[in-house]
Parts: sequence; structure tokens; C-alpha cells
Amino acid sequence: MKKTLLTSAVLFFMSFFVITSIQAQELSMFPSFGWEYYQDDVLLTKKQFLNKLYEDPMAGTMWDKSKRQMGAAYALFGVEVGLLIYSLSREDDPSIGALIGGLGAGVGSVIFSVKAAKSRKAAVLAYNKAYTQTPFVAPSNEGFGLVYNF
Repeated sequence: MKKTLLTSAVLFFMSFFVITSIQAQELSMFPSFGWEYYQDDVLLTKKQFLNKLYEDPMAGTMWDKSKRQMGAAYALFGVEVGLLIYSLSREDDPSIGALIGGLGAGVGSVIFSVKAAKSRKAAVLAYNKAYTQTPFVAPSNEGFGLVYNF
């Protein structure tokens, strides 16, 4: 009897660690020359990373939002460069309006790129939160005993 009880307890606690390790699906991204994408410690391609990320609708929406914000940042950067080139090319009559517009577009570009980085981070965190589940013991709905839920 003692041996059966001890074996059951050991198997129960071993299953806790096995199930917990199976459920870990944390996505991460690290800057390097471009971006490196990981699921746990496995390197993913960008396509694989995005397929995993779009499994969660909230994370996919946030990722799309970050792409739109980065597009706005690139557009404002283009406006900035264009206005600064225009302002500097007019040697005889420098336009202070074009210079101020270029600087304003540059500030807007920085703001949108920071917002895009925050949205990317929020998308990855939303995915990780959706797939992070904590196991717990609950009473059984059918019959007598306890159920190991997660």
C-alpha cells in the first residue's frame, strides 16, 4: 500500500514537470543584423515566427498595428529628407518653413518608430500570455477524486 501511494505521488509530481515543460511556447525576438526570432531556444525564420504569432488574434492585430506605425515612420522620414534637401538646395533663398517642416517630420518619424517598437513588444507579450497557463488541481466533475487541470 505504501509503495503504491509513494509511486503514485512520484508519478504525479513528475507529470507536473513534464506537462509544464511541454506547454512552454515563449516567443522572443532579438536585434542583430536584422532580427532573430526564437521559440524557447529554437531559432525560427521570420515566416515561421509570424505564423506562430498570428495563431493568437490579439497578437496578430498588434503586429499589424506595429507594421502600420513603422510605415508611417518611414513615410515621415522620406518627407524629412525631401524637405531638408529642398531647403539646402536653395542657396539664394533658403526656406525656413521647409527646414522647420523637415525637423517636424523627423520628430514624427522618431515618435512613430518608438510606438512601432512598443507595439511589436506588446504583440509578442500578448502571444506569450495567451499560451502561458499555470497548472492547478481541482475537484473532479465526474466521480470521485482530483483532476490535474492546466
